[in-house]
Amino acid sequence: MKKKPQLDDVDVIFDSTPLTEAEKQLISKYIQEDKARIKSRHGKKPRLSVKRTETGLLR
Repeated sequence: MKKKPQLDDVDVIFDSTPLTEAEKQLISKYIQEDKARIKSRHGKKPRLSVKRTETGLLR
């Protein structure tokens, strides 16, 4: 079983150099795709759960 990483197990390094145009476009493209993916998930209606019994279907 894998151990979940704790905050102390992760090293975070901040780079003070500004982003290049290619990096900015890559980040922007990722954000747009992520928003579209989330929007498409929220647009779908959830299925109603159906329980089966001896007499038939209950909703």
